[in-house]
Amino acid sequence: MESKIESKSLLNEFLTNIIQMPVDLVNAALDAAQDDDEKNIINAFAPVVTSQFKEISTQLRELSLKASTQRKSEAENFLKLSSANTLVSGMKLALPSIGSLIGKLGIDGIIKEIKKIIEELSKIFNWNIGEKIWKLINLIDEIIAIILSGGLLKFKNALSQTEQNYLSELTQLAKLQKASTGLYNNEEDEEA
Repeated sequence: MESKIESKSLLNEFLTNIIQMPVDLVNAALDAAQDDDEKNIINAFAPVVTSQFKEISTQLRELSLKASTQRKSEAENFLKLSSANTLVSGMKLALPSIGSLIGKLGIDGIIKEIKKIIEELSKIFNWNIGEKIWKLINLIDEIIAIILSGGLLKFKNALSQTEQNYLSELTQLAKLQKASTGLYNNEEDEEA
């Protein structure tokens, strides 16, 4: 009975979907590529990003199997609230637009949101790789930008600017969370 419930979980669906996600991305990028040089660049990075998402999925799946019922429930709730699987499905709907700058930026934005979900899941399951998760996420960002741009400078520059904006937003969010935590702690001190 437990395995039926587990196999229908949002987490299992998400972890399966993120393995397929880079495969779909690469195929769409190859279809949109304008010449053999672009295809060669995409093909050079395809196995790397595919392997990265597969390993992330495998690690999170193993951690979830060892996790307490409470952590599994927290992960399921987070995935439900974040509409994670709908987001992955949305990327599939956006893939036919990969040939345009707007399509590339939109797909890149969807992938960034998916990576935020992966990061939150790693926190829920106490994936103790610390700063290494950020290095991995940055590496994935760079590889996806290369795949989306096909090595073309105009697309790469637009994706780079989007990445800079994304990192700035993360920094501001961290500052806001820190300030909110400090404010909350100060209110508790005043009440005591």
